[in-house]
Amino acid sequence: MPEIHEQIEQTRVVPRGALFFGYGPCQFGSAGDDGTIPVSLVARSAEPINHWYWGAVVHDLAGMDRHKDHITLDYAHYDSEVLGYADQFEVTPAGLNVSGRLTPFGAQDRASEVAHKSAMGVPYESSIFFAYPVIEEVPAGKTTQVNGKQFSGPITVVRRCDLRGIAICPYGADKNTPVKFAADENVSVKIIQPKENIMAEHTPAEEVKEETNEPEAKPVVEEIPVEVPSATPEPAAVQQAAKTGKDFLEAFGEQGAVWFVNGKTWEEAQKLYTDGLKSEIETLKTRLQGSEFGQEKPVSFAPADDDLNEKCQATLAAKVGNKMARIVASLKK
Repeated sequence: MPEIHEQIEQTRVVPRGALFFGYGPCQFGSAGDDGTIPVSLVARSAEPINHWYWGAVVHDLAGMDRHKDHITLDYAHYDSEVLGYADQFEVTPAGLNVSGRLTPFGAQDRASEVAHKSAMGVPYESSIFFAYPVIEEVPAGKTTQVNGKQFSGPITVVRRCDLRGIAICPYGADKNTPVKFAADENVSVKIIQPKENIMAEHTPAEEVKEETNEPEAKPVVEEIPVEVPSATPEPAAVQQAAKTGKDFLEAFGEQGAVWFVNGKTWEEAQKLYTDGLKSEIETLKTRLQGSEFGQEKPVSFAPADDDLNEKCQATLAAKVGNKMARIVASLKK
């Protein structure tokens, strides 16, 4: 790959499906004496393709490594559906040519099915899966060299990667391919950009003028009074966006987390929580007036019962004090 002396690196989390690329058709030969079936395919073109996640993207074939000499061929990226292996790899101007053999072990297994249906006209396609990529993002207005050719941005370049698997699929790999991993599984990739590209994106719009001995005429600027608006509360939508599930959990407990997941706004959660507290207070009052204190009759809060009244009020305050304190704290945020 071209040497990049100064570059900016960062890590980005992407869907695992973004590391699957479909490309071209597969070709199968006739079964040999050992029962294996030759297969050949172009695993990856040297040209850019339009990918569902990366957009225009090209692999730097010089930077594509293999973690072992033989790469497993499977069906639609299911490791439980092993079809054979690839053991010959050749980088050409057209792309990465791969060949190997299907290894059927019975007339009814998947490898035999694929070979038979291909002979009957089913157009199977190849798809690759790679790991540990180093991605270069080339912005609009910039160019880069890949596979001996120059490409203009915006374009994504997979500068380095480890070829982990090759699949034979009914369709090329895209975001709808039924691969075995969860749809929301994510992986981390390394993103690089040449430093000059970053600097170019942040160059001031004003051009630097050459110095001259003539004084520069200063424009006349009319001062216009600007009215500064008074501070107003943030809109509810902005407040809601600033609140996280952690905020809901800390302010309202486990029920707050449920409200957050269900899409309740901060104001709705506050009202639900306050209404719940009011109901709980009324229940506590009723219980305090009953037999909870061992009284045959409900406790009276008449002035003569000052001591008992104070005990009741202290019990009530201890019961709800912490919850009310959390609400007050959340409202001050």
